[in-house]
Amino acid sequence: MSEFGLTRSQLTAMAEEQLRAHTANMRHVLLPKQGVKNIELPTGEVAMNEAEMKAELERLRAENAQLKTKEKGGITLKVSEKGAISLYGMGKFPVTLYKEQWLRVLASAPQIEAFIRDNETKLKTKE
Repeated sequence: MSEFGLTRSQLTAMAEEQLRAHTANMRHVLLPKQGVKNIELPTGEVAMNEAEMKAELERLRAENAQLKTKEKGGITLKVSEKGAISLYGMGKFPVTLYKEQWLRVLASAPQIEAFIRDNETKLKTKE
């Protein structure tokens, strides 16, 4: 975002303004009469009335806020499609190794810890 000269709050405000404008335009198309509850669209979907749209928008905002405040630093494991183990929470991307590779890393834990201790002054900490 910074490469475009925008802050997160500016981008959020722009997105919300676009959503409000789009909602106002679509309200007249989808709900031409105030008394209409829901309209079936040609695709078979049902359009939401204004109250439902507002409720859905609030639900999405709450979900978005929850995702933003989700505690970071937790580590999770998943089995990949190819049967490997992916470790999430260490960085932007997961660390994925097969079972035998993880077992070799775990067996080497004392050696890795000793290496870290021996090279403490050269190593950086990423928070």
